[in-house]
Amino acid sequence: MLFGGHGERRAELIAELHARLETQPLWSAAHDALMTVVDALEVDPTFYRERAHLYTTEPVLRSAVLRLNDELIDDMSVVFAEHLGLDRQDLLPTLIATLANGALRSAIDRWVGVGGRADLRALATRSLQIVQPAIVQAAEQASRLGSPRAQRAR
Repeated sequence: MLFGGHGERRAELIAELHARLETQPLWSAAHDALMTVVDALEVDPTFYRERAHLYTTEPVLRSAVLRLNDELIDDMSVVFAEHLGLDRQDLLPTLIATLANGALRSAIDRWVGVGGRADLRALATRSLQIVQPAIVQAAEQASRLGSPRAQRAR
């Protein structure tokens, strides 16, 4: 029950990322897709905050959440690799996915850690802004690798 709906939300996020990459540069698409997670959490913040608090206090639950998060990073890496015209095993798509996901996870963890007394949207926005230069640089590096698709992705 604690993880109910996670697979559906992950699929929705990946679909959102795919759709946004059709019309937006990589950074904007990643940012906007990840902010839909914040939108979902804001629907019932008390429920999600209390559930996330359980994840931080129970090691077995935290381990399970981190495994689910790793699966999301893998899915995001595949999307970024496809978009950039790179092999899935290339380091760049994985770095982009890890940075973007880690920024959002850090914001959520901070929000939970202060009992929801911080503005989750502001935390997420700030966290993503911090990693933006690295993500943009990684996308630019991909374009220098010569893939025409990667050149359009910036």
